[in-house]
Amino acid sequence: KNMKISVFAILAIAVPAAAFAPPAALKAAPFCATKSCPASLSPLVLSSTSTKSILEELIDLEGAIDGDAPRNSDGTKVKGQDGPLTKPQLESLISILEKVVAFEKGAGSGIDLFRQFVSGESDAEANPQVGRKAVTSETDDDSGEAVTPRIISMVEGILARITGSSTPTAAPAETSTTASKSGFETLLNILRTLLDMIDPGDFGYAEYPIHSEFPDQSLATMMKMLPNSPSEPPPFEYIFSARKLIRLVKRGLRFEAGLRIAEQLRVKNAKNSEQFYEAWFSPKRIMGGLIKNPFNLVPRPNRVIKKWEDDAEMARQFLAGVNPVMIQACKDPATQLTPATLQFLADQNYDVEQLASEKRLLFADYSELGILEKNPHNAYPVVYNPDVPESPENMRYYHASQIVFELDRSREAMDIMAIELDMKHDQNDPQPQVFSRATSTKNEWLMAKTCITTADSQYHEWVSHLGNTHLTFEPHILAIHNTLRKNNHQLWDFFEPLTRDTLLLNWAARFTLAEFGPDSFGDYMTSVGVGQFMQLIRNRWEKYDFFKFSALDDELAMRGFDEDFEFPGYLYREDGMKLWKAMGEFTLDFVNEVYNSDDEVAGDSVVQAWALETSDPGRAAIPGFPDRITDRATLARIMQTQWWICSGLHAAVNFPQYDYFTYIPNKPLGARASMGQFEGEANDKRGWIFDNVMPNYKATRETLSVARTLTLPSEHCIDNLSQHYNDVTYGKASYEKFLAKLDVISDEIEARNKVDKDNGNAVYNYLNPTNVPSSIDI
Repeated sequence: KNMKISVFAILAIAVPAAAFAPPAALKAAPFCATKSCPASLSPLVLSSTSTKSILEELIDLEGAIDGDAPRNSDGTKVKGQDGPLTKPQLESLISILEKVVAFEKGAGSGIDLFRQFVSGESDAEANPQVGRKAVTSETDDDSGEAVTPRIISMVEGILARITGSSTPTAAPAETSTTASKSGFETLLNILRTLLDMIDPGDFGYAEYPIHSEFPDQSLATMMKMLPNSPSEPPPFEYIFSARKLIRLVKRGLRFEAGLRIAEQLRVKNAKNSEQFYEAWFSPKRIMGGLIKNPFNLVPRPNRVIKKWEDDAEMARQFLAGVNPVMIQACKDPATQLTPATLQFLADQNYDVEQLASEKRLLFADYSELGILEKNPHNAYPVVYNPDVPESPENMRYYHASQIVFELDRSREAMDIMAIELDMKHDQNDPQPQVFSRATSTKNEWLMAKTCITTADSQYHEWVSHLGNTHLTFEPHILAIHNTLRKNNHQLWDFFEPLTRDTLLLNWAARFTLAEFGPDSFGDYMTSVGVGQFMQLIRNRWEKYDFFKFSALDDELAMRGFDEDFEFPGYLYREDGMKLWKAMGEFTLDFVNEVYNSDDEVAGDSVVQAWALETSDPGRAAIPGFPDRITDRATLARIMQTQWWICSGLHAAVNFPQYDYFTYIPNKPLGARASMGQFEGEANDKRGWIFDNVMPNYKATRETLSVARTLTLPSEHCIDNLSQHYNDVTYGKASYEKFLAKLDVISDEIEARNKVDKDNGNAVYNYLNPTNVPSSIDI
């Protein structure tokens, strides 16, 4: 029942950073990850009865499960169609994971992990194409090289010659923290809990409790959640399949081997903190460049590493990066921009009113951070971590800030006009400041951009991602289960693929990344901390309206992007609206298969019970959701909006995470110093930013692991549901029509991306239908 875990990684059943401690020499360094750092690690001793590697045992179990999977008429396995998790499968996986736990306690080197988790499986085998179509990606996932026994032997020989490493000095200093529990031990607790699961019947609804660091901040007005505890997970029908659990474990173990090898080969040799962040990624070539690296264990986001400092690239990421939902069209500068920014832009001879009238003035706003109580925030709040002394090294900073852009006349790209950092919480510099490339030194400008991207990261991870997708959709699933699912209603044929795996993920998240407790991921990884990011989610929910905030067309219009706003460079909007319209046509076709008239909808008692429960303030409590549904068009729009939340919207804010978060300087999750400190202490030195502001060793390593886990491709994307609709009563004809439209959209996006990739430009494939899961399943 001790659910203290590092991160999303366990939530998605992968290995967090703490699961494998760094090699002995790294552990002895100033950034030691635990309070007590052993001088050495015992060598690996495998059981004398063990004849197979852990990877081989996982592959064997995967094969056995595939043998029981649904088959096509020709005997081949139906792609992406797995039966529900069974207790025997769960018991087998637990048995293997017990061996993993024993192994990871003794493993000390990259060669140990490579032999157990990687050797014998090529990149292509480890990262197979699971979607219906091959797509062009921003970061290449495999080496493309065949792996022969000779190559494996050669790689093992290279790794085996790695000897003791010198103490590294380049990484950002680590703080003293509470000792982290093994991720695999916690995973075993989770899986063992699943063995004793019971069917709850109808789901109830619960409110979020008060976070002890902020006892005066009630969270009762947040969205509702499933009443649960570590011993009360969702029922089996909402749990990952055994095949998916194996895929996640294999992905995590393989990546962990890559991180360990990186530590021994490259991280320890980084000449400075800036090189430290790049040293984690697998090189394209090895042995002095003589041969291509056959194992791309830690894929390298090459383009981001090369371009991250360019203002044009930073601006582009607000349109087609990991958080493309913050950008707004500025229609009224006098009310949407601050007096300080308006004066600054006037001094720089910008005519903001003219730009606004031409629909070329845009901005992103993070001013709400200014109402939070604690800045800096202690990464280890005393109320939950009484044994960790408060220290300057544990402080995390954020800036209530705003960034303003000018859209070029081609309407394809933006440039940064100004960044305002409101430092009212910072005793070092209490006055707002406005920066630009033209008025700042090069390093001051870099620091200003780092501050605004850190602010964006707070909103991305906790509001755009966790709040607007995972937690928003949870009460929808509860109401659907209690009404449509319970009565085996015709609409369940549509909703079943939309509810896959989400309740498990949210259940685990409340005891991992959003844990109200010691050594919590949300506290030590991000600047605002758990108690304050829950307040941000609550504040948005208090203004929430179902259609206005979650229907894509209405949400874009709320940010100023109505149908008349020409903006081809805003790829989230361009690709998203294609999907949105196709989904609307499909849901209306589906509804028309079920109902012959509006009167039939209005007279359906189960549908009316669903609407009432979803809108009821005492139950699902979704603001703006109709309490009665009286016509087919309204029902179809409801279904379209719900599917967008759990498919397109989640895909757009989840799957770019590896590409944009793993090279830490591009998108820091937390900051260890403020602009005021930079101006007072840095002497305008570039290195000071990497040494003192960017995330430390523990946060860097964990960011890599989490991002890798969260970008596991889904086997149940919106273009891969034919088998489902063949097996149910309603929707087959509508889905075939929908699938034809998705293929056209997919081909258009892929053609664009191939051209962009060939030209060295960014690729935006996150809303390609073959990449968009049908549910929040990771």
